[in-house]
Amino acid sequence: MVVNEKDLRNAGFSEQDIENLKRRRSHEGGSLAEIISALSCRFRVSVWITILLIFVMSVVLICGNSTHIISGGVGVVIALAIIWTTFSVSLGIKASRLQKNKSAKKEGR
Repeated sequence: MVVNEKDLRNAGFSEQDIENLKRRRSHEGGSLAEIISALSCRFRVSVWITILLIFVMSVVLICGNSTHIISGGVGVVIALAIIWTTFSVSLGIKASRLQKNKSAKKEGR
């Protein structure tokens, strides 16, 4: 997948977002497409982990005692805080949307 600045702007990336991506590229190397792919993957993994944690917490609420509920709730809150604050969520959403749209265009939809 080839990504240029025009594609980024059309996908909703602001000038500040594009500069952020360029800084990441200069520090880490690689291309914009690789950075977009990594951000998109990180976002999707974060969503799946969140869904899994919600499911586990639901099971604990149904089957666990009060100690399990409290410790599970605290653990889930801490895990979600770490997951969602260690990367730029807005860039992840935009990257995921861009990658989805590029793959849909490539398939001819």
